[in-house]
Amino acid sequence: MFTVLAALSSMGREYIRDRTLEGHESARKRGKTIGGASVTDEPRCPWPSTCATRR
Repeated sequence: MFTVLAALSSMGREYIRDRTLEGHESARKRGKTIGGASVTDEPRCPWPSTCATRR
C-alpha cells in the first residue's frame, strides 16, 4: 500500500515540475524575466540621501 502511495506522490511531483518548467518557458517566450532582481555594476549606497549629494 505504501509503495502505491509513494509512486502516486512521485508522479504528482513530476507533473508539477513539468508544468512549472512549461510555464517558465512560456514566460521567457513572452519576454518576461524569471528570478530575482537584476544585477548592476554600480555599488549600492546604504544611505541614499547622502549618496545623492556625493555625485
